[in-house]
Parts: sequence; C-alpha cells; structure tokens
Amino acid sequence: MQKHITITLSGNLAHKGLKLRAMMLANEFDIKGSVAENEKQVVIEAEGTNINLDLFARAISKYGKDDPTKDVVQISGNKPLSYFEEFIIK
Repeated sequence: MQKHITITLSGNLAHKGLKLRAMMLANEFDIKGSVAENEKQVVIEAEGTNINLDLFARAISKYGKDDPTKDVVQISGNKPLSYFEEFIIK
C-alpha cells in the first residue's frame, strides 16, 4: 500500500549535501517525491510502500547523526498521496 510522509529536518544544514543524499536514498528505496530547502529546514515529501518509507526515514535520520546541529523535527503521514512520478530536488 502506498503512503505519503513528510520529513522535516532543521538546524545548521547548509552545505551538508542533504538534498543530494535524500535523492540517492530515495532512488535506493524506490521513493517518489521531492526535497526542498529554506534557511533553516529541509522538507522531504516522500511516497512509497510502508516498508520502503520506514527504511528511507531511518536512513535520512541517521545522516549526519554525529552533527548535533541537525535534528529530525517531524515525520508525519497524514497527507493524501500526490502521486509523484519521480524524486526531485526543488
């Protein structure tokens, strides 16, 4: 069953390669969606199977774990499917 989650990361994320890493992990776990960055947050919209989304979210959460300025703020799954065709960097 397909599901949609939003992952929001905050902290000192500039120049950490998080958007590219999100795209690489999305391809690895067959996730469709997008990743966008503003001054203080990286927001990932992701769609896939429950298992793949769980693996993807865990991998994203581990990225830069040794950096105390990066925190997973929220992982929520209350949005309807957007039916993304691929994973893109905005």
